[in-house]
Amino acid sequence: MIKEAIANVERQDESSKHLSQNDSLAQVLGKEHPGRVRTLGAELCPTQVFGNAAGQSSGSSEQNEEYERRIAELIAKIEEEQAKRQLMGKVLGYIIQQQGGNLPADVAVTLDDLGSIPTSSRARPSSSGNHDPQQK
Repeated sequence: MIKEAIANVERQDESSKHLSQNDSLAQVLGKEHPGRVRTLGAELCPTQVFGNAAGQSSGSSEQNEEYERRIAELIAKIEEEQAKRQLMGKVLGYIIQQQGGNLPADVAVTLDDLGSIPTSSRARPSSSGNHDPQQK
């Protein structure tokens, strides 16, 4: 019975074959109720599938603009922090080279765990217990 009703609606209106809030299924079964969209699983709500109804204002365009502005600010801040981190990595690499590449074992392990500090001497931890450059 439902199958025939859907076929009848689709014969009368070709546009009802396309997924919309007024497609053939909606015309036969009735308008979608708030909550989840029929036949599309439990994960999708009507606005995710159909968007806002034509002519209906979402009422949150200002809020969306604020979110977009805030996201842009956060992205810029992340990029700035990444640049600082890269610079600190370069400075650390330079300092390690100036110290002859001999690092305390725990520092070498920590740097290996970080994985982003550009030093070729990380694999050469110091075997001496004295790390004071004045007393070598």
